[in-house]
Amino acid sequence: MKNLKGFTLIELLIVILIISIVAGIATVTISTNKNKQYETIGKQLVNTINLAEQEAMLRPATLGLAFTPDSFQFFVFQTDRKTRQNTWQAMTNASLGLHRIPNDTQITVKILGETIPADGQPKIIISPSNDLTPFIILIGKHTETPYYQVIGKANGEVTSERFVAK
Repeated sequence: MKNLKGFTLIELLIVILIISIVAGIATVTISTNKNKQYETIGKQLVNTINLAEQEAMLRPATLGLAFTPDSFQFFVFQTDRKTRQNTWQAMTNASLGLHRIPNDTQITVKILGETIPADGQPKIIISPSNDLTPFIILIGKHTETPYYQVIGKANGEVTSERFVAK
């Protein structure tokens, strides 16, 4: 009798089942990691805005927060000594300077219910008295419902939480 080599149907089904389970777990893990990234960006924004509020009180100065599609940055409102005109000057220190946003992440800023263009101009204003332009910043994947949000109130309170569509 010849020695036949090969796999039985049962062995092949077991291997396919194991591969399916591993692929399912990998998919859930990747999705969870992406959502964790949005949460991390939200918490970073909260901490950075709180730091900017403290900076505005200590200087004292008026600060502004601006967004582009791939970054956010703080500005300080100053009077140019030569021209005597008021202008926004970009802050360059590590904590309040330019912060990059990952490519696959979309940030939408809403002020008074209206979506604000991400044109690099300061839209969220922080005063030396700790007042703040009320806002909602939505964070998520392009073309999908946002996953996380940062909420700023006029009294300077800034919080973050998972976004729930209403």
